[in-house]
Amino acid sequence: MALHNRVLGMAVELVLACDIRLMSDDCQWGMYELRFGTIPDLGGTARLAKIVGQSRAMEILMTGRTYSAGQALEWGLVNHVYPAADLFDEAERMARDIAKMAPLAVGAVKKVVKKGEGLDLMTHLDMEVNLQSILLRSEDFTEGVTAMMEGREPDWKRK
Repeated sequence: MALHNRVLGMAVELVLACDIRLMSDDCQWGMYELRFGTIPDLGGTARLAKIVGQSRAMEILMTGRTYSAGQALEWGLVNHVYPAADLFDEAERMARDIAKMAPLAVGAVKKVVKKGEGLDLMTHLDMEVNLQSILLRSEDFTEGVTAMMEGREPDWKRK
């Protein structure tokens, strides 16, 4: 998700649900729900606290302040901050890089990272081994190795 200009309230909640967040250096953001007598209700309180920690989440939510891109980066809300003129080019570059990867493997990484959070190491490792055993039997694994050996881009089948 590429964020620029002003990102407020519900828009921040939607952003929090994204796996990767990029922001322009001039972006301002905040969560204003309490100004209206409501609270974030799209998972915003839980996701925000998980990403920035409870104390920072309390500050962001309870003050209704507007924050800078620098704060978002420092607090781990975004992965990168780019000059406004470069933001969308950088977002497209990242999207292209992800799109080149094996789709089944991308999905497996997403699953193991998301579902593995908070689990003990052995359970997390079991998840990895289980997903890896599935991937190693996939047509995409064979295609990925073959494409690398032949010096070409893979033609992923999602199988």
